[in-house]
Amino acid sequence: MENSSLPSSSNPPPSGEEDRYSHIRTCIAKFSTNFVPHTPGSYVVHGKNVALTGATGNVGASMLDLLMRRDDIKKIYLLNRRSKESVKASLIKTFKAKDLDASILDEAHPVLEYLVVDFSRKDLGLSGEDYNDLRNNVTHIIHSAWLVNFIVDLSKYEPTHIAGVRHLIDLALSSPQPQPPRFSFVSTIAASIRYQGSSQIPEIGEKNNTIIMPEIPVDDPSIAMPVGYGESKYISERILVNAAMEAGLRTTVIRVGQLSGMSTNGEWAKSEIGMIIIQTWMAIGIYADGVPSFRLTPSDVAASAILKQSFVDSEPLQYFSVDNPFPTHMDEITAAISVISPNLSFPVRKMHWTKWLEYLEEGDFDPRLVPGVLLVSVFRDGMTNATRNASMGWNKSVKVAPELANGPVGREMILKYIRYWMAMTGNKAKQAYRL
Repeated sequence: MENSSLPSSSNPPPSGEEDRYSHIRTCIAKFSTNFVPHTPGSYVVHGKNVALTGATGNVGASMLDLLMRRDDIKKIYLLNRRSKESVKASLIKTFKAKDLDASILDEAHPVLEYLVVDFSRKDLGLSGEDYNDLRNNVTHIIHSAWLVNFIVDLSKYEPTHIAGVRHLIDLALSSPQPQPPRFSFVSTIAASIRYQGSSQIPEIGEKNNTIIMPEIPVDDPSIAMPVGYGESKYISERILVNAAMEAGLRTTVIRVGQLSGMSTNGEWAKSEIGMIIIQTWMAIGIYADGVPSFRLTPSDVAASAILKQSFVDSEPLQYFSVDNPFPTHMDEITAAISVISPNLSFPVRKMHWTKWLEYLEEGDFDPRLVPGVLLVSVFRDGMTNATRNASMGWNKSVKVAPELANGPVGREMILKYIRYWMAMTGNKAKQAYRL
């Protein structure tokens, strides 16, 4: 099969806001051209065959665990990029870290098929036989794989991530089944955090001095966080909306808020902002005080909600969110740190977040020990704009996944996360002092 005929991007990153918005619109248009509408066919598939990307990731592994336990799933295609380690070896390692039963990966039902893919290629880098098997038989696509990086610009995401969305859309639209597979895209709050329109739940929004974004598509590039990660997710949402409107793609977009670790054993991916903050606090022995309230959803709860929303098929184009209606307040974090402090091998003190950021910025810290130094601008933007940034609505989403409304992540859960960090470091982490 041939490689993608989409033009490559060689444009430098735009400078001003209007240039940035224009670049985003150009990118959407580029990857929304020449959709071939789905033609209903007569190929009948019995049961659900799911194509899952990102299974070795933070939420993906929990989704795979849950999928393996469903009786209505006949086959799972695991689409993963090539790496030094085999997909199964990576999955076993991730399952063990999350305290999931890795033996389930050897079960005879549902069937697991491991496919190494290249999302930059129109044929996904698959053989003709594998591509046709996937196209003919998949009934649900759950696209979770994405680079979580708040430093790189949009150009990093275009060749593989955004192009990959288009190539998966083409696969879905070419299905010989009576209707194309349901395409569920795991997006992010970063794609819409600057939303300033009408609030979905004004009475709650006014009480908390925030705008609550409705569970709907919004055609406005200014709502995306101005980093490559947020912009790439916003662009992908718009491409999927265009495919739904123009070519009959059955689309579900799921905006995911800030995730915390597992609710079971406290495992928390090092790449998540929350764990980066915890690592940074513990490395310098100072935690940020006065931080505005924020919403956290445990990763295993998020996985459960995403799957439930992915199998809803009531409308051609659906929007959901995965976020906790109940915020976590700073006093819960302070209480957890007070409990754990006597067990630490070094003292921990507090500092107002504005001074804390200055301390990080002015210090000569090793980012391998203090990862937060690389994200000072992201932290400052998030904390400064906390009251202006939108929260995600949950009216429809909680009805589909009631577990999202189980209450805030409180001090006991935060303690679990800190203890997980202590177990991983042996509570002997080298403190990183300013030079």
